[in-house]
Formats: sequence, C-alpha cells, structure tokens
Amino acid sequence: MTIVFILISLILTPSLYSLWRDMQTRQPIKRTDHTPMIEDELLDLSLPDKSKKNPIYEGDILDELSRTSLHILFGVMSGGGKSTSMKVIIWKIHQRDRAARFYIVDPKTTDWLGLQMFRNTVTYLSGDVLDQLLQLRDVTEQIFETLDDRISKGQKILKNGGQLDAPGHHIYLIIDEWYALYDALQKFPAKLKAEYGLTAILSHINTIIAKGREHNVHIFLVSQSHLSGETGISTAMRRSMALIGQGRLTEDGDGGYASIEGIIKDANVFKDSNRRNQLMQRLKDAIALNEANAPIILTTMGNPRLGLLSDLSHIHTYKIEDYLL
Repeated sequence: MTIVFILISLILTPSLYSLWRDMQTRQPIKRTDHTPMIEDELLDLSLPDKSKKNPIYEGDILDELSRTSLHILFGVMSGGGKSTSMKVIIWKIHQRDRAARFYIVDPKTTDWLGLQMFRNTVTYLSGDVLDQLLQLRDVTEQIFETLDDRISKGQKILKNGGQLDAPGHHIYLIIDEWYALYDALQKFPAKLKAEYGLTAILSHINTIIAKGREHNVHIFLVSQSHLSGETGISTAMRRSMALIGQGRLTEDGDGGYASIEGIIKDANVFKDSNRRNQLMQRLKDAIALNEANAPIILTTMGNPRLGLLSDLSHIHTYKIEDYLL
C-alpha cells in the first residue's frame, strides 16, 4: 500500500506543481472605468464619423480680409458680387481706420461709398484704350512714388543709425476689372507702349506687391481670373497675396463657380492633390447646402476656407461722409 501511494505521488506531484505555478503567475484582470466591456466596443461602431467637417466656414471672411496686411487678388466671374464684396471690405477698413487712404481705379461703375466725391480718390477710366491706360499709369505711378519715398526715408534713417518710425498711414490701391485692363495692355502695340511709358504699369504693381506690405501700402486687384497669364502676376508674387474666389448662380444665368474651382485646381496654389480633391468636395457640398443661392467665397489666407455671404445689398446705399484726405 505504501508503495502504491509513493507511485501515485510521483505521478501527480509534477502536475500539481505546474498547476500551482500557473495560478501564481496569472494576474487578476482589473476593471476600471476606462476598460470597455464587449457591449461598449460594439457601441463604438455607431459613433459619428469625426472626419466629416462642415464645408461652410461660419466666420466673417470679408472682415478677415479687411484686417489682413496681405495684398488681395480677387477672382470673381461676372455677376458673382465682387463689387459688393470689395465695398464691404473698404467700408470695414474705413470704420476701423479713419486715416486709411484709398485710391480706386474703376472702368465701369459710378458709386464707391461716397469716395467718388473726393479728389484723387476714385478714378473712373474714360475715353479710348490709350486714355484709360494713361490714367491707370498715372495712378499706379503716384502710389509707387509714395512707396519709394517711404523706402528711401527708411534706408536713410538706418544708414544714420537711427530707429525706424511707424511706416505711415495705410494706403490701398484698388484696381477693378484688372483682367480687362491687363488684356488691353498686353494687346497694345509695343512701340506705343514704350512711347507712353505704359510698361511701367505692371512694373509698379509688382513693386507694390513685393515691397509695399511692410510700408503699409496695399494693392487689391479685382479680376475674373487668378492665373499668371491672365493677370501678369507671377506665381512667386502671388505668394504675397490672399487669393479670393467668389461665385454664385444668378437668376439670369450669369456667374458660376469657375473662379473658385480655378484656384482649387491650381497645383501652384495647392501642391497636394489630396488637398485639392478635399476642397473640391467641400465646394460641391457647400453648393448643395446653399439653398438660398448666396455667393460662395473662398480664401487662401491662412487655412483655406469656404463661406457663404449674407445679403449685403445695403452697402450700396452707404456713404462715407466724414472721409479725411
């Protein structure tokens, strides 16, 4: 009997020892508030897709543009509401900075918030093509000379070891219908262009874009396109500008979203194809959500944003009565 007990012990002892070791090495499962049960894991599958973003920016893009120190290249198809948006931006600038000076060149309209009452503020281009380009040359040269004077004074102060003063009041050169004016400039005979100094127009504009920002001299070009070949503004120069696209469909069938689409599809503006595809989808979503057919606006300033504009028609009745020259 003793022998049998010994044999059984020899057989069972290793198994019992292994079972005991296994129980010692196991760690108890500690349940915390952050440990999901199987039911919780199944519920996670029903959570909303956080990657989907509202395609419509809820901020005030026009107000942001009125505050930027960047130059602006405004691309809007005919009927897209560009004149209204520009007047809102100017109104907002004036409300915040009464010392700001505006120099507006416009080949078409006759109302600029009352600014047309003041000499050397609004220039309505008239006459034939040569007359219009000569007037444009004179305005751009005036702004260029102001900028050049500020640069020269700053350099002189630095050479004498002094401290630079504030750059002076803000100056805004606004050229409406730049697309048509640049097209006329390109088609003008080279001999006459040289004779009348019209080549200086684009040179002055590019200088203002390149150097004006730090001297409080800004330029807004309002066009139907943002492309270099149709505006004369190179890809490098456009990096100093906020590109704006705006569009809507009018009751008469004018307008459209081509200017917004053109900016989004431009690989020189958005190098990443995935980014371009995402923005195009956002535009499609915004159009689908735009039941009131309000103007849609795109800005490349900072993170690209698409927004809807409210009814801004009241701006056309606004008059700047206390504008100071």
